[in-house]
Amino acid sequence: MTTQQTKQPFANCASNGKRKQLTERFTAYLNTRDTEKHAFVANLNGSWGTGKTYFVEEWQKLLKEQGYIAIKIDAWESDYLEDSLSILVAELLEQIYEQDSRDDFTEAEKKLTRGIISLGKAIAPSIIKGALATWVWGEETNKELKAIFDNAAESLNDINTGNAKTPLGSFADEAFGKHKLHKSFSKQFKTEIRNLFEAVNNSKNEPKEKTYIFVDELDRCRPTYAIEMLETVKHLFDIPNVIFVLSTDTEQLEHSIKAVYGQDFNSREYLSRFFNQRMVLPEPDLLDFIKAEQAFESLDFSNLKSFPQINQADQLQDAFCIFCELNKHNLNLRKIKHLVAITEGLLIDPEVLRYQFPIYLFLAAIFGDTLYYGTKIKEGDSPITGTDACTYSYKSGAFSNNKHALDSLLPAAENQKIAVFIEKTISDFSLFELNQKNIGNINQWPIFNQSKNKINPLINKVFIDVESCHQECLSIEDRRNAEIKSVSTHKEMINLIRRTSTSFEES
Repeated sequence: MTTQQTKQPFANCASNGKRKQLTERFTAYLNTRDTEKHAFVANLNGSWGTGKTYFVEEWQKLLKEQGYIAIKIDAWESDYLEDSLSILVAELLEQIYEQDSRDDFTEAEKKLTRGIISLGKAIAPSIIKGALATWVWGEETNKELKAIFDNAAESLNDINTGNAKTPLGSFADEAFGKHKLHKSFSKQFKTEIRNLFEAVNNSKNEPKEKTYIFVDELDRCRPTYAIEMLETVKHLFDIPNVIFVLSTDTEQLEHSIKAVYGQDFNSREYLSRFFNQRMVLPEPDLLDFIKAEQAFESLDFSNLKSFPQINQADQLQDAFCIFCELNKHNLNLRKIKHLVAITEGLLIDPEVLRYQFPIYLFLAAIFGDTLYYGTKIKEGDSPITGTDACTYSYKSGAFSNNKHALDSLLPAAENQKIAVFIEKTISDFSLFELNQKNIGNINQWPIFNQSKNKINPLINKVFIDVESCHQECLSIEDRRNAEIKSVSTHKEMINLIRRTSTSFEES
């Protein structure tokens, strides 16, 4: 769901209020920073797929509700225009105009617009009048401000001949070669921006001291543009009472910087020049996210013949979340939504619903085939096959020498022996449906051989007690006697989902 569809900040957030509380803590912290003389620049670090853009959009919305000027700039959306200063000012003016309670623009806003376009070190008049103006305002916009852009574009020719008419324009004809004049422009530019913020803030019923500017998607930009944006923020927007929040996958941004300066360059140290503080956006609780997505809630489970039997959405959500936890090292929120779509597509397919099968084998095949099939554990290995990929989805530590994978697996699975439990469930189902007299000593299964407080709560929703398991076994036998076929091996399940799975692209 897009932000525009959300009426209240974080109304549809998957974190049960945790992320809203996080923005409130971040805001409280940032509001205590000393910005009397300089801007404060924070780096919000979150890996790809953790919901940074949504988080920033909702944070911006929350701040605006609280009376702050809050501006959000998508750096990646504009990096093809190659002039970060013009983009920052254009976005700033457009969004300030939307948040300004006055009817007209102040002289400071007009001077700033004329001056920034006059500086235009890399933008041709045609781009200013065409692509940039359309990108920022579109056709229906404030005509007064657009006219300023048009007039400023025309003045570029005057600049080149020494005929500039505005104070900032008179500087611009020599700006590129004159360090002294560049410093003069920088000082005047900061003054005008500061005056603009103060004027808009003072027009509010309850003026706020600080102004927030969010820059998102910087890590996705061309490396040279990302560096230029950082330099622009540092040198031209070092303005009192301004807080910048640059949301990035910081590790990826460090790689981008190394692409420019070389692999031996200390990009982390380089970034410390720009960031006063690093903040971390933690990964959301996966079960909260799955429930917020309303995963499987539209499914009819009456025709599902699984072991253990799934009768309602929350049981499948819990079982699905087990696999998300086991494969966390290879997942992000986008991939989880993709896997949910595949699972839902399969569970409405009549061919799948003809069979009885262990629900964990079904999920193992989906996760394994989507995440691991055809990949290599390490260089020199053969690609993982379908059946091994299936097993890898719940037992990746047994196959991998990758420390990160093991670190992710062990906390999720070792204490509750989830991987062992899943394997036991699948293998005993296979034995029982092949007409064995019993499904083994259920009392010795890991889930029933531990004190209740040590059992993973995600399993408890599915297997309640030993007696329930025995009843499930009787259901398997009844179905078998009714000549309902079973899918009980990894190979059979992989083949089933491959011939029935709907093709979805990861969004």
